Amino acid sequence: MTVRRGVDWGQPERLGAGAPIVADDVELAGLVLPWVDWDAPDGPVVGNRVGPVAVRSGDLHRTLGGPQRRDLRDGTLAGFSCDVLLVEGSAPDGTTVRAVAVGHVLAAESARFRPRPALWSTWSAVVMNAAFVGERNLGPRAHPGDGLADVTTGRLTARDRRRADRRSRTGTHVPHPDLEERRVREWTAPTGDGGDVRSLWVVVDGADLGPVVDLSVRIAPGAVHVLV
Repeated sequence: MTVRRGVDWGQPERLGAGAPIVADDVELAGLVLPWVDWDAPDGPVVGNRVGPVAVRSGDLHRTLGGPQRRDLRDGTLAGFSCDVLLVEGSAPDGTTVRAVAVGHVLAAESARFRPRPALWSTWSAVVMNAAFVGERNLGPRAHPGDGLADVTTGRLTARDRRRADRRSRTGTHVPHPDLEERRVREWTAPTGDGGDVRSLWVVVDGADLGPVVDLSVRIAPGAVHVLV
């Protein structure tokens, strides 16, 4: 169940003896990946809810309150039904690229001499399920249980990038006149100037996916049950 206005989200739970414990977002996404039906008639879906699974750290863990516990099997934890992001695209050689993200997808348009550009130095996109990317609050309105991805796109000058980096620590880097924000169930990267297909360097939950064209991201509501 996704979050609804006026309804409490999350509940106290204990972790069962056989339930898995993962270290971070990447490990959690790895548990979801085998359950994705990428060829479903209406688009990719997670065929079976994953969990309960306990998470020790990561950007989703921080968004959920980030409690530090010695023994996740001893005592009462907080349980949440969380969305995930289903990522699709193509490598430059035409190979299909697919991944699952539980925290975020970051993408920046590759340039001839900068195949892996810094965020916002070229046209960039931040697709947030969790609120945080490390110490930066890049999704101040993002909620991992509302069935929506928070997407911010645009490009900033070097001066504004420095300002945005400082302000992102508190989530006050938006709104900005050069950044567009939206909250969506599905997002596809637009074409570049002149209608050219954009080649984007993509990072999924902190791990490089590499160059991707025709990037699309879809939210899978309530796909994983997380305990922290």
